[in-house]
Amino acid sequence: MLINPFRRSRSDGPFRTRAPARDQELDNQLVGQVASAIDDALQKIEAQRDGLKRRLDDVIARAAIVGGNDLDDFLTRDEARASLLAASDDEIARGQVRLKTLDEQLSHFRFLKAALQTRFPDFKADGETIAG
Repeated sequence: MLINPFRRSRSDGPFRTRAPARDQELDNQLVGQVASAIDDALQKIEAQRDGLKRRLDDVIARAAIVGGNDLDDFLTRDEARASLLAASDDEIARGQVRLKTLDEQLSHFRFLKAALQTRFPDFKADGETIAG
């Protein structure tokens, strides 16, 4: 049996496209979801970075107190203080590596946001552009 590709079935009406306003609404919705995901990621990374910076500053301050500031403090330091300083050094190093990673991620997500703004300059989210 040969099917006629030009014949419409009875249930099909004439071919219609969406109204341009409806297409724009859907487009804005999709771009909005991407923009929202990027903004959410930026907020989470910034919060994590800020918290880590505060904790690093605290560890560095405590290590400075434990380490002392005299030239010969390392000669009279007991084993407990020395191990605490060594542990602090390790924590500080790991924290600084993570801080660098977070800064790189922030840079990447900011780039994505800028790229989205250039690719969809007319995007409106609740009456504002992506930059707003």
